[in-house]
Amino acid sequence: MKLERITTDSCQERVLLLFDSDEQAARDKVRSYLTDNDISPRREYTETRDDTEYEVYYFGSCYIEGHLDNLTEVASGA
Repeated sequence: MKLERITTDSCQERVLLLFDSDEQAARDKVRSYLTDNDISPRREYTETRDDTEYEVYYFGSCYIEGHLDNLTEVASGA
């Protein structure tokens, strides 16, 4: 899983969780964590970068901030 933080023009921060096709187990574990904690991405979409297609979960940082450490741990333990 890749995690990106993007600051918008209005000084708000967005968080992207990106999964490539080789990270199916990590994506499934993160998805379970989100469901168990009643967290939903604002948007889900696919994006291609450098010939790799990613599944992207998009969140507002205030909404997901308290869960980022747990999500990273869950994804790395997959």
